[in-house]
Amino acid sequence: MGCAIVSPVSDDDRYTEDESELARVCSPIPRVEPLTVRGDKIARILAHAVVRHKWPRIEFRQLTITDSVFIEDLDLPADIVFAECMFQGSACLTNLSAIRSLTFLDCTIPKLFVHHCDMTRNLMVFLGDVQQIDIEGLHLTGSKEQSVKLESSGWLDLISLTADAPVRMDLRGERILLTQASLTSGGRVACEAEYVMADNASFGARTVIAGRTFHGKQLTHLYSLDGADCTNLELDNLDLSGVHFGKASGLGKLRIVDQPNFPLNPGRLSSRRQVIADELTHGGSAAQWRRVSEVYRQLRAGMDDARASDMYYGEMNCRRLGTPWSVDRFVLTLYWLTSGYGTRAWRALASWGVLLAGATGLFISRWPEAVKAPSFGKSLWRGFRHAFESSTALLRASEGAAQPDVAIAEWVLRLLTPALIGLAVLALRNRVKRGA
Repeated sequence: MGCAIVSPVSDDDRYTEDESELARVCSPIPRVEPLTVRGDKIARILAHAVVRHKWPRIEFRQLTITDSVFIEDLDLPADIVFAECMFQGSACLTNLSAIRSLTFLDCTIPKLFVHHCDMTRNLMVFLGDVQQIDIEGLHLTGSKEQSVKLESSGWLDLISLTADAPVRMDLRGERILLTQASLTSGGRVACEAEYVMADNASFGARTVIAGRTFHGKQLTHLYSLDGADCTNLELDNLDLSGVHFGKASGLGKLRIVDQPNFPLNPGRLSSRRQVIADELTHGGSAAQWRRVSEVYRQLRAGMDDARASDMYYGEMNCRRLGTPWSVDRFVLTLYWLTSGYGTRAWRALASWGVLLAGATGLFISRWPEAVKAPSFGKSLWRGFRHAFESSTALLRASEGAAQPDVAIAEWVLRLLTPALIGLAVLALRNRVKRGA
């Protein structure tokens, strides 16, 4: 495929030729059928009309453009429009400055590249059949709200997008990349895609990333916010079941509209809870577990009590798994087993039941004179009653001369029972809050 590098011309013959091409290609007279033009002609006509004649607007309509179009290193202070054009090669715009607006309407382009361009107004691209739109280093300047509308059946890559003014973006494609985007004045980004990635993006003011139903079947997936500054970010109507937060910062101020639809954990020992994809796809090292725990902690800080319980459970669980075996790990493990970190009432009550059953067996085997009865069933009842009374009477003295191990069991019951009941009450309180 050929390509044309734009450069202003001064030769008389070239000037006459460009004037003729400008009049032919940009004629306002409607065409019966598309006009065929080489890609290098498009580049020269654009430079001739805007740079030499200072046209404020140039429109290319109903053209079949052969080869690739390559336009670079120009100041183009104009509104540039391509309408109903078929590009047989790629279109690449590089290092262009002062563009007022750039519009592709009902065009067919294999690939569109817009790299390191400055735009003062709007970027609007509506493409029917395109494999990829690759926009890198686009700088939206000015003080008024900027509009960016991109629509294609392929990929939309907006890498290193910088916007000084508020932006309103309407993006539609199979995949949308907002990697390293910097929206200084915030705005709203509406996405309709299979998934969206915003790694290493930053938002200087309130910014809403809102999803739409993709192909009428599923919500747009937010796939990754790794390294992004989420301090001023709001997520609305997005599928968060696979989002990876990674090294994102400012998650404590991240706002998630409505109940986040994080996936449910696949574990068996713990009750069903919402988890983040970082926990499900971790590498298993202690450092990675601690990082996921920190993500949970920050997310919990930005949620109300009704939604923070699962985040707290995830935070504590990852903290436990990321702690080397020590006294701290032992205490966290007991906290997990006995009450689910204060969020599972049934575990605390079950732990109390196990404690009572163990004490009952100890009393029957080691203190028969206190629980002796004509039948085993009555002995079992007396042993259980003594265990229950010991667990609910913190300062009551032992009856009779018990064996040392029995006395220790009584004191263990008296100390642990209030703690387990307290954990059960706390868990029930959290559950009531979640249901409120």
